[in-house]
Amino acid sequence: MDGGTVYNTNLVSGVERCRETADEDKDITLDIIICDSPTLGAWTDQGNAVSNYLRFNALKSYYDGVADIYLFKQAYPDVNFRYYL
Repeated sequence: MDGGTVYNTNLVSGVERCRETADEDKDITLDIIICDSPTLGAWTDQGNAVSNYLRFNALKSYYDGVADIYLFKQAYPDVNFRYYL
């Protein structure tokens, strides 16, 4: 995919477009760059409801994003996933 987007990059469209010129999926190399942090930060403020709610939202957002990439990689097992940043 040339260029960039900020939210919900459609990885399937990128692979489908590459399939128009590549002979096989093993000839496709995909780099995935995310705008969020690739890791979860430490949770230090556990003493109030607002902090707990914000941590819940951070966990849900992180794991939803990771699950999307994981499922995508399973759907295209022969594509070369070079970088995930």
